[in-house]
Amino acid sequence: VARVNGAPITEAELKRAVLRLKGRATSEAAARNQALDALVFERAVRLAARKAEVSVPEEDVDAALLTMRRGYPADAFDATLFSARLGQAELRDVARERLVTEALLRKQGLDRATVADAEIEERWKAWPKEKLPERVRLSQILVRNEDLAKRIRGELTAKGVDKEKRFM
Repeated sequence: VARVNGAPITEAELKRAVLRLKGRATSEAAARNQALDALVFERAVRLAARKAEVSVPEEDVDAALLTMRRGYPADAFDATLFSARLGQAELRDVARERLVTEALLRKQGLDRATVADAEIEERWKAWPKEKLPERVRLSQILVRNEDLAKRIRGELTAKGVDKEKRFM
């Protein structure tokens, strides 16, 4: 599907990553794009860590997993893993990747990188406004059945509610 500095990302890897995103993405295409972006990033970090000779001991991975588990009631952790379509081995890989990324950033000094407020303000002003997401304020009324919804819609129309603001 893709290569990062010669290291392949297979269709099987992409399908597994897409499955984990199901329900969180707006469409199958969006899930595929998000999954591919994440896999490319993970692969690039893994290659950079290997090149910089960065690794983490298994004890650190164990400690990270215990810390994750402590934040959940007894059965809730496994239920959360199941709903995220993650097994114990995959979770271990995720924890290891996170720790390696943090170690790589520390080694490169990027964990101490700062950006001045003036630079943020300057870039914000220069950013094309058409790329900013549109803001929408939405209200929703839930009713028991369609007949009641139609009656309420009629009442709102009779009161002169702007047709552009109705979402039925």
